[in-house]
Amino acid sequence: MLSEYSLVEYLSLLCRSSISFVSACYVYVAMAMMSLVLVQQLVLISQNVTVVEWRRASVRGWTHRWLPFVVSQKHNVNDRGFYQNWKDFLSNSRRQRYITVKLPR
Repeated sequence: MLSEYSLVEYLSLLCRSSISFVSACYVYVAMAMMSLVLVQQLVLISQNVTVVEWRRASVRGWTHRWLPFVVSQKHNVNDRGFYQNWKDFLSNSRRQRYITVKLPR
């Protein structure tokens, strides 16, 4: 193969293929990390939980032991079931069961 190309052409071809290989590796790593975030969001939507609520639940020990993204059913007052949670999410009508407190001025 070296006989077909001059040394400069061969090194240029080798450099371009190594840059392509390293770029592909970076793309795969970035895609894997983004896929994990997507899976986390899908699980949180299925439970009708925000990231802040999930973090509070994990600090208080309300998440499942083997599934850290899943908030325990008895501690999640907003969970209305898988299908209803997705319906509320897609129609942008999330109903919270928190009491709104108006502070005096």
